[in-house]
Amino acid sequence: LEISIAMGLMIGFSLHCAGILYAFGCLALPAMAAKSLCRSVRGMLIVSPVIALAAGLLSFPAANAWDFPPGQLAVVSLSLLAGIIWGLRALRS
Repeated sequence: LEISIAMGLMIGFSLHCAGILYAFGCLALPAMAAKSLCRSVRGMLIVSPVIALAAGLLSFPAANAWDFPPGQLAVVSLSLLAGIIWGLRALRS
């Protein structure tokens, strides 16, 4: 119960601070991409934050260099990454 309350509060604070697009993109898109890559939940728990961190590390400097909004560019890069992973998974099977 305490974990659920803490998760709800953290998601609520992130929505308030960062906005709904960035918060939803960083919560859902890495998990969907990791689901396509991993066979177990344990693997998803490791791969999902790595995907989110990699997208953030690539998109925030790019947003600064090209003068784009960083949150939106991070969500676009996560969406592209998820689409590429889904496409590669479809080609592989």
